[in-house]
Amino acid sequence: MHQQIDRWLTGLKSPHRGMVNLMFDELLAGTVGHKVREELSGRVHAFTYGQAAVKAMDEAIYPLVVSYLEEGKSIDEAFVHESLELYAKTFPNALTEYDSLFQVYYLLTEVEGGQARELPRMIRKNIVGPMMYEVGSGITDENVEALRAYDFTRVIVITRNNARTIKYLKDKLDALDGVDGLDTEADWVLSCHDADGATYVIVNLQSVDTFEEVTRKLKAAERFHPDNAVVRL
Repeated sequence: MHQQIDRWLTGLKSPHRGMVNLMFDELLAGTVGHKVREELSGRVHAFTYGQAAVKAMDEAIYPLVVSYLEEGKSIDEAFVHESLELYAKTFPNALTEYDSLFQVYYLLTEVEGGQARELPRMIRKNIVGPMMYEVGSGITDENVEALRAYDFTRVIVITRNNARTIKYLKDKLDALDGVDGLDTEADWVLSCHDADGATYVIVNLQSVDTFEEVTRKLKAAERFHPDNAVVRL
């Protein structure tokens, strides 16, 4: 069944398919459990899930789950299609709002060891507590390919050899096609989408110590606008 759901989601080519797939089991468990609890108690309950994004989707998908339960229907392709539509309606700015983008991300940096793990801590502290994240140390061919294969937000933090690294990334990522005139000696954040709709957040810093300021700046900005995608520090 999981393989079939994966195929249905992949076939839709939606930029939200990764998030819906990630949440799917949790959503079903939460909504079915909610339905059972209300039936046993005989009264309406508020949704209280601790993760804000899952809570919002629980509420959104609940009527759909109830309708399938009452009709004795199993999950089908129509259910998966509607789940994606409900996600898009519930989070209309999910592809540009930093709160949504940092729910799940792959962070690639040449910062090493414990210092690399400090970067997600700053994101959690100042932007949002993520559902899941991964960290790759070393901006190499292998790690860039892993980044490109990731279904969620792709974050790159550059803190040394900035000019050379930006040039390398421009050769590797079509998200940077047409992005010219970047001052590699300045501090900035570029948020953009590639040709397939995948989101990149590229952070160029002269020192890793500036990263917490970046997280505060993105939280204050709330979202990025494709026609003005660079946030300068």
